[in-house]
Amino acid sequence: MTSAARTDTHSMLIAVVDPNAVVRAQYLSHVAETADGRVFTGLMAEQDAVSVTLLDVENKRTQISREEIEQIEESAVSLMPEKILDPLTAQQRRDLFSYLESSPEDQ
Repeated sequence: MTSAARTDTHSMLIAVVDPNAVVRAQYLSHVAETADGRVFTGLMAEQDAVSVTLLDVENKRTQISREEIEQIEESAVSLMPEKILDPLTAQQRRDLFSYLESSPEDQ
């Protein structure tokens, strides 16, 4: 969650409950399939005429040569996991949102 989203409870709630509802451009996930059938998913960290570097959910960078890429496209699915609130109690959910709404100085 960015600091800007922390001040807008409604937007933050939507982002957590339905992460695929609105995905800002800088957080669009990309799916790259190579000619040998490998599939990589992640944020576009870098790209140039020679290669593409994707950053996955574990913060691992994978550089793929453009010559190897069979297909690359934006994904409609956010990297933020869905249903993260499901295992939490009502109090845990309130605590989570209180934490998310707090400023870094408060943490």
